Amino acid sequence: MDHDQAARRFGLARCPRRRSRGAGAILSHAHDHAHGDGRRRRRHRRRGARARPAPPDGYSLLVAEAGTFTINPTLYGNGKLPYDEEKDFIPITGIVRINQALLGHPSLPANDVRELIELARKTPGELTYGTAGIGSAPHMNMVLFESMAGVKLVPVHYRGAAPALTDVIAGHVNLMSVSVSLALPPFRTGQIKIFGVGSGKRMPLAPDVPTVAENGLPGYEATTWFGLFATAGTPQPIVTKINTEVAKILADPQFREKFLAPQMFEPMASSPEEFADYIKTQTRKWAEVIREQKLSIEK
Repeated sequence: MDHDQAARRFGLARCPRRRSRGAGAILSHAHDHAHGDGRRRRRHRRRGARARPAPPDGYSLLVAEAGTFTINPTLYGNGKLPYDEEKDFIPITGIVRINQALLGHPSLPANDVRELIELARKTPGELTYGTAGIGSAPHMNMVLFESMAGVKLVPVHYRGAAPALTDVIAGHVNLMSVSVSLALPPFRTGQIKIFGVGSGKRMPLAPDVPTVAENGLPGYEATTWFGLFATAGTPQPIVTKINTEVAKILADPQFREKFLAPQMFEPMASSPEEFADYIKTQTRKWAEVIREQKLSIEK
């Protein structure tokens, strides 16, 4: 299967009547969201409301970021979202996982996660971190860091990850959690320091960078992901067929080489049942963190 065939086949799985959108469009959306475009994030949150009335025929599918299903329901509270994440959609499969890097300005007097935690404990409420907006992956992964490390940091919310990273580089903000692919270029030029990556193990394209877990905070993982969903009521044979087609594409070596590897995306294909269970586990995890930190969004 060549590159173009892979893209067309993935496009067929996403929306059979609009083949031109293809895998490239889906992963471009994931890439832009991973890089924290705040406007895209807000549009993405509303997409659930637009997808909900779609007929359950497998032609109109939803590509959703993790927070749509695992964070927003708790962050916004019952009845405040224009969709019901459990009743309105059927999980089909995960698509890609995007690991995040914990980074800071080079002037910080800490060189690894242990030293960073010690510094934060000595200066509670003084260290700042940039986010791509309330509830974004850069925000929630830093909230998770605070919770697990037992430290108090100060969030500074931006309209996207890029301006937040710019301010870390300039020294206006101390810390940030952002996709590894976005963090590596300024890291390689000495503009920032990376304390660790949020993956379960070191990443092939950055083997010299330790994980946060091995570098001082065991059990910590910082990722976001994208998954594929159908409208509730979609017949199971259709869900199964789409799942199978997506899994084939994500397993294709050329597709991985040309689409996934350059953006440091990890494929996360699974059965619909496994994906549904994963979402429930992640939702419980984030609900506990959100309530512990007393986070909410008023609408």
